[in-house]
Amino acid sequence: MGQETSLGHSHNDSQTPGIIPIIGLDRRLFAVVCFVLGTVTFLMLASLAFQALNYREGIRIASEAASPDHSAIIAYTRSLDGAVVKISGVFLGFALVFVGALYVLRQSSSAYSVSATAGSMAGSLQSSSPGLVLATLGVILVLGAMLNKSTVDYSPRELVNHTTSGAPRQPDPKPPSNDYEQPPESK
Repeated sequence: MGQETSLGHSHNDSQTPGIIPIIGLDRRLFAVVCFVLGTVTFLMLASLAFQALNYREGIRIASEAASPDHSAIIAYTRSLDGAVVKISGVFLGFALVFVGALYVLRQSSSAYSVSATAGSMAGSLQSSSPGLVLATLGVILVLGAMLNKSTVDYSPRELVNHTTSGAPRQPDPKPPSNDYEQPPESK
């Protein structure tokens, strides 16, 4: 005979035109959300790979110079670390939003309850839709990752020569010589 869905409606086991079975709808939603999440994953990984390529090229140029610029190498490395953390935060936020969307769009219901106590303080979170909680946390995480401005300061500094004891070396009395020829002035 008929099957009752979680919404209280019934439908025939036979294929009724215009009615999508609940299980089929859940699978389609899952497939669409997985496709969108896979696309977002691909785009974020491509962006991260492009950023890593640029930072590695900067590190290579700074390290292969006649006098390696260690400040630039550290700045590029820290920038790459920051890019990885930011992309990871955004991706995790998107994953939470999409998993939350799956819970919200499915045809079944479930409750969610969390409580925590620490000393004299207590808190609880209850929702009849865990999907809304996950989606909200995902949006907060994405906004936090995108609005967080991380800066890496780079300023080339004079190299300080230290002896093995840690005390600064005395400068050489004779200034360095200029061993290259000046190019002729063009008119």
